[in-house]
Amino acid sequence: MHQERLYSIITDINLSAKQKSQYLALEAEASLPYLEIDAQMWFDSITRSYYL
Repeated sequence: MHQERLYSIITDINLSAKQKSQYLALEAEASLPYLEIDAQMWFDSITRSYYL
């Protein structure tokens, strides 16, 4: 299904080259797995940047 979606973007004559590039970038980003972030590390990074 994912490959079909990419092909439909590439071959869509109604999209400009810029639009195709943006849609393909969004599809690529959406296909990446989410990274798990340790809650304590996240909290530490937020509080550290707040006090800098």
